[in-house]
Amino acid sequence: MRKLTFILLMSLSLSACKPGAVEGSTDLLAGITKILKIFGKKSETVAAPQAAEWKLDPQQLAALKEPPKDDRPDFSFKPATPQTIYFDKEGKSLEKPVSDGFYRVVKGQTDDGRAVVQDFYQQNKRKQTNAFIIKKGGDIKDFDSSMGDSHLIWYNPDGAVEMQGHYQNGKWQGLGAFYDQGKLAAYIDEFSDDRIRLLYLYPQEGLKAVIDFNQQNESITYTYYYLSGSGMFKFVSYANENEKNSIIAWNQDGEEVDPRTMVEQVTPLFEESDALIKRFLNQMSDSNSDSNSSQ
Repeated sequence: MRKLTFILLMSLSLSACKPGAVEGSTDLLAGITKILKIFGKKSETVAAPQAAEWKLDPQQLAALKEPPKDDRPDFSFKPATPQTIYFDKEGKSLEKPVSDGFYRVVKGQTDDGRAVVQDFYQQNKRKQTNAFIIKKGGDIKDFDSSMGDSHLIWYNPDGAVEMQGHYQNGKWQGLGAFYDQGKLAAYIDEFSDDRIRLLYLYPQEGLKAVIDFNQQNESITYTYYYLSGSGMFKFVSYANENEKNSIIAWNQDGEEVDPRTMVEQVTPLFEESDALIKRFLNQMSDSNSDSNSSQ
C-alpha cells in the first residue's frame, strides 16, 4: 500500500525548507541558527503552548509503544479464491509483475461486501502490510492508503514493522506510531494528504515535540516543550520563500523571550528532529528501494 502523502511532502523535507531570511541555505538547522543569531525575528506576543492541551491517553500511548507482534485481523471475513493484482514501485496497477514492485492478494470479503486484501513486496514475497479492509466503494487497484477501512500495519522489506495506525472509511483515526529499527520513534497524530503530525516524548513520557507537516500551505511547524509541559520554542518554516517564517520562544515560566537566547538549548532539539524526519520520510517513501538494495 502506497503512502502517497509522503511523496507529496518530500518537498517539505528539511533540505527543502529554506528560512526566508537566509539566502541560499539548504540546511534548515543552519538556517535557523543564523536567523536566531543574526536576525532574531520576533513575532507578536503569544502565550506559551501547553503539552496538556493534547490530552494524550496514557493507555493508548502504552499500547503503541512496542511494534505489534500479532497481525491477525480483528475483523471477520468470508475467504474467496485469491486474486492477485500487480503494482509498480510507484503504486500503478499492472497486468504483469515487476521485480521492484508490489502485489496485492484479494483474500475475500466482509459480510457487507468490502474487499479484504494484503500487500506484498514482489522481489522477496514478504508482506508489506497486514490483511486489511478496503473501504466501501473503494478500488482494489488503488494502492493508496486512503482506501483503508481497518487497522493497518506496514512492514519493511526485511519484515520489521515500520508503522501502524487505524483507518475508518479512508480517514486516519486517533494515534498511530512510527518505528525505527524495532523501537518507537514517534507517534502519528494525523496522517492524510493534507497533513501529517508527529509527536515524540521525553524518556519520562512527557510530550517533547510536535512536528506538523501542512501540505495546504506547504509548511512545517516545530513546537518544543519543556519537561514541565510548558512550551519552549516554536518555529514555522515555509517551502515558499515568499512566505514569512516565524520564531517564538518562551522561558520555563511561560514568558516570551528573545529567541537568540535559546540557541544552545534549541539546536540539539533541531538536530534530533532533523534525524527523525529524515528517517521517517526516507523509510515511508523508499521501502521498495531498501528492498532492492538488501538483495
